[in-house]
Amino acid sequence: MREDVPVQSALLIDATGVVGHHLLLELLKTKNFNRVGEYGRQVTPAADIPTEFASKLQQKVIDPTRLREAGLNEGNWDVVFITLMHVDFCAKRFY
Repeated sequence: MREDVPVQSALLIDATGVVGHHLLLELLKTKNFNRVGEYGRQVTPAADIPTEFASKLQQKVIDPTRLREAGLNEGNWDVVFITLMHVDFCAKRFY
């Protein structure tokens, strides 16, 4: 880990696709993130998460069309990644 990069938290919305799953694993592996949230219609099965990173992961099943009600702001996330197929649809509801 680079010394000049602060440790942060990351929220990943909808990580069950190919891109999202790859990003989730990379976020869990890096020491730059000490907390990773995976929120989406489905979450990655526990068997697919390396046990050494499981303590960093917070998972929550949400309805991506109702993001205001999903409690995303409760986590105080530093970085947010959206890997939905229709990002513009999701982003409009996030803000």
